[in-house]
Amino acid sequence: MALRPERQAGRSRWRILIAVVVVGVLGSLAAVGVVYARRPHNRGATPLYIGAQPARDPGSVIIGAAGDIACPPGRRTNRPNACGMEGTAKVLEAIRPDAVLTLGDNQYPNGSLADFEASYADTWGAYRDITFPVPGNHEYETPGARGYFAYFGNRAGEPDKGYYSYDLGAWHLIALNSECHQIGGCADSDPQARWLRQDLEAHPRKCVLAYWHLPRFSSGPHGNDHELDALWRILAGARADVVLAGHDHDYERFTPLNADGEADPEGVMQFVAGTGGASHYKFRNPKATSKVRITGRHGVLRLQLTEQAYAWKFTAAPRGEVLDSGNGQCH
Repeated sequence: MALRPERQAGRSRWRILIAVVVVGVLGSLAAVGVVYARRPHNRGATPLYIGAQPARDPGSVIIGAAGDIACPPGRRTNRPNACGMEGTAKVLEAIRPDAVLTLGDNQYPNGSLADFEASYADTWGAYRDITFPVPGNHEYETPGARGYFAYFGNRAGEPDKGYYSYDLGAWHLIALNSECHQIGGCADSDPQARWLRQDLEAHPRKCVLAYWHLPRFSSGPHGNDHELDALWRILAGARADVVLAGHDHDYERFTPLNADGEADPEGVMQFVAGTGGASHYKFRNPKATSKVRITGRHGVLRLQLTEQAYAWKFTAAPRGEVLDSGNGQCH
């Protein structure tokens, strides 16, 4: 039997009303997390975290790292003591990295945009699209490191901070700004340290690599940088695995170190690789915890990051000799 038009219209109105109520209730429940107790799309999302980055094989990620790289325009010759950035760029080409980490002082003398475009761009600039940089003191010789942030763009992080994090394969990587006086300090209560602690808590991955420009520990002429003590202690407390730095123009590998800088097999492995092409420094005060020291050679630190371990090779320019190598397990 056919329904009367007015009865059929009434039922339609009730169906619409019920649908609106159901949608409203489900929306409210979702807002308070009753329907969706987990929110997988937000997992690991913290300020300045730029997400997972691509790699050819996420189970075996290849990184090339060095700092103190490009000579000023007009001095681009591969002299024995300086301007070796063309040779180290060839090493990068040979190791075919998934990512390039530049460890500060990427362009001499003052990191201006014009110098980046005239010198760095022709060598290491070939890898800009896979580069995750940190600034050094020479970048800030241009006020606000404007040339550095203009050249690398969003890849360098926010210009008033210069620190950020991301994932590569099974690893969480943290780019830190060691030019503390430019960003409000590096003490335990300062913005970068608070963010670092939050970032580590939000990304409880098995393996962690952090990098910056100034080394916390060094046998080179600049020596230990005590201003970075709070950041080092936060990383050591979180059982980070590897820290990279530049600034001293040499290669140095330390035994794993605890928060106090003492040898500890469960500590953090620190490498100094200020070998990207600038001049060479002599070691002045070798530290008891320094395991390998190499000067007078430009080169690139090659890291292979796997799901539970890492391996390193310090590869010299221009011929690619391996001058130091080894491997370690994640904590």
